[in-house]
Amino acid sequence: MAHIPDNVKMRIGSLTGAQIRAARAFLRWSAAELARVSAVGVNTVKRAELAEAETSLTAANELAIRRALEAAGVEFTNGDQPGVRLRKGAEARASEPANEPKPTPLGRSRRGARK
Repeated sequence: MAHIPDNVKMRIGSLTGAQIRAARAFLRWSAAELARVSAVGVNTVKRAELAEAETSLTAANELAIRRALEAAGVEFTNGDQPGVRLRKGAEARASEPANEPKPTPLGRSRRGARK
């Protein structure tokens, strides 16, 4: 699981399914990637994204998803028209998957033993 800094600035307000979909699109993350980084189930992400307006996410799951996306550079705008944008400088990192495991040599486990 990825460590999400506690100092990530967050705005209070419920996320919409469209905001989560748009944030993932900005970052070029799959639903599975968002689920992994936020430590929620992939079906939870998919179900939340289907919502037309506010999602039915629990407060804990919404916070986990929000923190993961904000740590990756997404800003949520929750005024009269909820939206998303990338923070300046986040564009360069957007296509890099968060905390991807390092590749290992073929036929070897992480500890170097043969499979």
